[in-house]
Amino acid sequence: MKKHWRDVLIVLGVTIAVYLVMKFMLPVIIPFLIAYFIVRMINPIIEKLYVKFKISRSLSASAILLSFTAIFLFILKISITKIMEQIKNFINNLEVYEARLAIMVNKCGAYLQKIFGVDAKSVNIFIMNYVNKFMDHLQEGALPDVMNQSVGYFKSCIELFTIFAIAFVSVILLSKDYEYFKSIGRSSIYYQSVGKVCSRVLKAGGVYLKAQLTIMAIIAAICVVGLFLIGNSYALIIGLVIGLMDAFPVLGTGTVFVPWALITLLQGDIFHAVAYAVLWIMTWLTREFLEPKFIGKKLGLYPIAIVMTMYIGVNVYGISGVILGPLSLLFILEISREAGVLKEKEEEVAAH
Repeated sequence: MKKHWRDVLIVLGVTIAVYLVMKFMLPVIIPFLIAYFIVRMINPIIEKLYVKFKISRSLSASAILLSFTAIFLFILKISITKIMEQIKNFINNLEVYEARLAIMVNKCGAYLQKIFGVDAKSVNIFIMNYVNKFMDHLQEGALPDVMNQSVGYFKSCIELFTIFAIAFVSVILLSKDYEYFKSIGRSSIYYQSVGKVCSRVLKAGGVYLKAQLTIMAIIAAICVVGLFLIGNSYALIIGLVIGLMDAFPVLGTGTVFVPWALITLLQGDIFHAVAYAVLWIMTWLTREFLEPKFIGKKLGLYPIAIVMTMYIGVNVYGISGVILGPLSLLFILEISREAGVLKEKEEEVAAH
């Protein structure tokens, strides 16, 4: 009984410690963590350049980092330009879409009248009243709020740039003495325990992050290609947004495609209704098939546990909780294993 309560207290203490670190310490040290991971990835290349050509480690790190940054910014510029073109096109054709909305509402009313005997005129008035209220709210409330918060957005951009700048400089400085810092770390009495926990979490966290990004990219690609094939003028921006939404618990692609399919069905547009339904089924099946394969089996966690930690993480940490939630769980499990509260993975596998 004493051991049971000791284990409970250890897990509780570890959980609180992980929460405090993730919530308050991580935002402060994030530039240096980014720098560490970058140096860890590019260090083999840096060492080869140093041994073969005697190129200084700092110079090699700067050249590699600048090359990758240039490629990333080029891709980002093309993507943002394309997205802004679609947003500009949407704004320029706003009156056209308002007219299309009125036609859509009339078609929905006529369809409901035909099937259920509801008065089409009453339905049209009811829907258009809500649409007008929404547009008024958007103009009077949401848009001014966005303008008022522009200072906050500018501040966030400055903070993001600061993180990038600090990380960039830290990569150059750390790459110079990376091997020395590694030797100091290995000489520490905590190296074996901390190293074991961190290596396991990094491996599992890398698997999780890579899997999520891969699944998001595949789903976004399905959405973009599918919408483009059925003639949607905003396939890129809508497909990317839906792909991003799919990573969040509860939301998913069905949040967009199901209502979209129902609305087009009420208009009598069977082709597009079926197309949206097919896209939803394809994206849903893609995640259902890939998530257990990429995440569940490799992390040793049940899919429901991942969804729960993502949901809890979003509520505790905000949007970043999609990543920090599962990462916190991995740290709690691995530290508890190292403390002897939980069985080692090898023992669990052998027991089965």
